[in-house]
Amino acid sequence: MPKGSDVADVIDRLYALDPDEFTEERNAAAKELRANGDRAASDQVKALKKPTAVAWAVNQLSRRSPKLVDELLDAGASLRSAQRAALSGAGKALREATQARRQVVARGVEEASAVFRDAGRSPASHVDAIRSTLEAASTDEDTGELVRAGRLVKEVDAPAGFGDVTGFEVLLGGRAAPPKKAPAGKPAGKREAGGGGAEAEPEAEEETPAARRVRQRAEARVARAEDAVMAARRRVTETRDHAKSLAADVDRVERELSTLSKRSERASKDADNAAAKLADAEGALREAQEDLGSLG
Repeated sequence: MPKGSDVADVIDRLYALDPDEFTEERNAAAKELRANGDRAASDQVKALKKPTAVAWAVNQLSRRSPKLVDELLDAGASLRSAQRAALSGAGKALREATQARRQVVARGVEEASAVFRDAGRSPASHVDAIRSTLEAASTDEDTGELVRAGRLVKEVDAPAGFGDVTGFEVLLGGRAAPPKKAPAGKPAGKREAGGGGAEAEPEAEEETPAARRVRQRAEARVARAEDAVMAARRRVTETRDHAKSLAADVDRVERELSTLSKRSERASKDADNAAAKLADAEGALREAQEDLGSLG
């Protein structure tokens, strides 16, 4: 009877398969487990859902590039920390964490796209879904663990705005309290005579929904532009490799043509020599026939 680890191995093997092979292999594995007397494991395997094409490609990251998955989840953790700090006015850390996460996601998109290309498929129509799934994995811990385990079933929408801000709290030392209204005749923000309190720092402005939407659209444009640059670079590499291959073919054909030309010249000379010998042989034959006729 298979142990839990054996069933986990079966599940891992199934989610490593091409989606077109998943259902048949899942059913066969469930049947084998049942035949071996492990009805519970059989039911568990039989209940597994076939992954979508995007989920399948993302799942392969944990097998092909586990370090990249770790970097993605770490970047998400850093981003969540920076988001908490941003609510207390620390915007620079958020921008840096957002950029770091974007770069890791872009690498993940390229790697998942390579899964499609290696399987002879085009990733073009799946790029946006891959990106949103990786962004969700970096933000949502449950999704992240599914990606780490390589058992994602379908693509996941990217979180809006900061994502899940549940549990966010203002950090000490962050945004100062709003300044009190100054008494009549006294400039706002100035210390009163004899007072020991420091001048209140200006309150950091919280991002408005409109500003957030503008930033999100700008980030989306940057992400699309980064993907376009990577695709263009890949296309340049592919076309250069193709050009080199064609140039090598031209060189080979030219060498073969030169060899064939030389052989043709030799064959032409051989043909001329053979024709001359034929003429000599025909002349000798006529002479022999004439000699034979004179004897009769």
